[in-house]
Amino acid sequence: MLSLSLVGTFVVFEYAQFHQFQKQQRQLNKELTTLQKEKVESLESWEEYAGK
Repeated sequence: MLSLSLVGTFVVFEYAQFHQFQKQQRQLNKELTTLQKEKVESLESWEEYAGK
C-alpha cells in the first residue's frame, strides 16, 4: 500500500514537472519567434540603409 502511495505521488510530481516544462517551452518558442522577426526586420533595415 505504501509503494502504491509513493507511485501515485511520483506520478503527480512528474505530471507537474512535465506541465511546467511545456509551459516554459511555449514561452521560449514565443521568444524565439519574436527574436527571429526582429532579426529579419533588422537585416531588412540594414539592407535598406546600405543601399542608399
